[in-house]
Amino acid sequence: METGDVIVSVNDTCVLGHTHAQVVKIFQSIPIGASVDLELCRGYPLPFDPDDPNTSLVTSVAILDKEPIIVNGQETYDSPASHSSKTGKVSNMKDARPSSPADVTSNSSYGYPNDTVSLASSIATQPELITVHIVKGPMGFGFTIADSPGGGGQRVKQIVDSPRCRGLKEGDLIVEVNKKNVQALTHNQVVDMLIECPKGSEVTLLVQRG
Repeated sequence: METGDVIVSVNDTCVLGHTHAQVVKIFQSIPIGASVDLELCRGYPLPFDPDDPNTSLVTSVAILDKEPIIVNGQETYDSPASHSSKTGKVSNMKDARPSSPADVTSNSSYGYPNDTVSLASSIATQPELITVHIVKGPMGFGFTIADSPGGGGQRVKQIVDSPRCRGLKEGDLIVEVNKKNVQALTHNQVVDMLIECPKGSEVTLLVQRG
């Protein structure tokens, strides 16, 4: 264990997104003498500044309000430096050395993919699939479409009736119309499909965003 390691799970319980107090309670609930399985994400090392007022938040004494923290089956009230050296001996620790900075292999039970992903960018880089329901009005559906610049289907070019097209955004890639995949269809074919829908009918669009 090193300064700057991110605690991913404690005894198979994912703690990403937990507050400081919630993680402290998890450690406090572990019986004396019990071993702890920690899953860590090791990125770029962080400098240790003993003068930083926030440093006290990561010491064993400050976290537990002078209650003992169990490290390798032993109680300790040691200083931050000695505590850091002892925490490296936590028994049954899972591999905490990912192949590259900020990478970690996470279990699907945590809601993450099984392959190695970057914690910082895995969510942001994944495209979204969004279902939008639009009722056709007297002037149509309230949006225009055009060929995707890179090919591969039709994208929403312009929203001309925002209230009617709630949930739809310019640039969305149309994947399905009423559960029929349209990515391989031409521009005119998709337009004809939408024109054929009766006025007042609801159309379900599956669009890809991102």
